Amino acid sequence: MTVRKTVRHSLGKVREFWQAHGVWPESTLQDVGVEYAYRGTSPSDIECPACSECSMNVWSTERGPYVAEYDTGDLCGYCSYDCYFAHRHRNHLEELAGEQSVYFPPA
Repeated sequence: MTVRKTVRHSLGKVREFWQAHGVWPESTLQDVGVEYAYRGTSPSDIECPACSECSMNVWSTERGPYVAEYDTGDLCGYCSYDCYFAHRHRNHLEELAGEQSVYFPPA
């Protein structure tokens, strides 16, 4: 079970508990017409120019940085797809919103 699935399950149990006690609100922000959309990451979100995998400067590559936001809250920049994939796989990281959370520079 992934961290995301565990959190969703736990939050569902919390909601059930508060609904049973009559504390949970009848409507949510989405019910009143307010919509939120995940924006995804961009190169401007990177705080450090060092690749999260090899420490190379992500701005020195031909195609620009690869950026990923993970469910752990980490926002990582990479100098190449290989570094992105190796770091994600070795650390068992999951993107925040699936493929939407990964920014790949245009070809």
